[in-house]
Amino acid sequence: MIGKILKVTIAAVFAATAVYAYRERKSHGSFYGIPFDFRVPTIGRVRQRMWNPEDPRVITPTAFGAGWSINLYQAGRDIGLIRPDQPGDQR
Repeated sequence: MIGKILKVTIAAVFAATAVYAYRERKSHGSFYGIPFDFRVPTIGRVRQRMWNPEDPRVITPTAFGAGWSINLYQAGRDIGLIRPDQPGDQR
């Protein structure tokens, strides 16, 4: 029951965000603190959001849609899968 309520709530928030973006003629921004980006995703934007050694955040705005993504580089670094001395680490 809770799973169904959660799914309906997520769908409603996504729909409300999409309607807001359409009515305001915005392709990206935020709606009540929920980031959205309805532009056609690019490789650069996906990489920036999902594998970015230069961004210290683990949770980043999504590359497409509404909500958040996980910066897999920082998550891997935080749990010890990626060592700080490996190439590509900018900190």
